[in-house]
Amino acid sequence: MIDPASQAQLKEAIADCISTDQGVLDALREEIRPLKSATRRIQPRATTSISLVGTDGGNNQLQFDPFLIQLIR
Repeated sequence: MIDPASQAQLKEAIADCISTDQGVLDALREEIRPLKSATRRIQPRATTSISLVGTDGGNNQLQFDPFLIQLIR
């Protein structure tokens, strides 16, 4: 468990990491920006497929967040 005394220090360390990595994220975005005009649509096709799917009851979204931070004990 995170004690309140170290919470401010942890918050500051996370903010420092985010600000340090901001340049990396900006560089990656700049690198892939020209690829946007080179994309092409995937054409629909008729096919037969079987899909075995499991779900956890509704939490089935995929979302990209480059600044997602999860604390793991």
